[in-house]
Amino acid sequence: MIEHCINDSGITLYASAAMLAELRETLAYPKLARRLAMLGSDADSVTAYYTALIQRIEPEITGRYVPNDPDDDMIIAAAMAAQAAMIISGDKHLFELDGVVAIPVLTPAEAYEVLLGQ
Repeated sequence: MIEHCINDSGITLYASAAMLAELRETLAYPKLARRLAMLGSDADSVTAYYTALIQRIEPEITGRYVPNDPDDDMIIAAAMAAQAAMIISGDKHLFELDGVVAIPVLTPAEAYEVLLGQ
């Protein structure tokens, strides 16, 4: 299952336009914007950099998967459309989905350990 996300050039990251818009919006929150400014960056620059790293996917699959945070449904839909091997997140609502979707949700640390073992 993990092999699907690993190719000759490394790991393939997927995101949809909706996910990129949410990333940009979140990075523009004042607290995060101040931190980015201290690093000489901003929400637009970080989003553009991330966009260059990912494979864009526009899921046709829609549905309700995350009862406590409907905005997270887009993450599940994108992962399903990409036939992703895993979802990497720190979002507590996604961890509540154990068994609801077939794609495992891992923390960044867990994903690192799994990928390190490849």
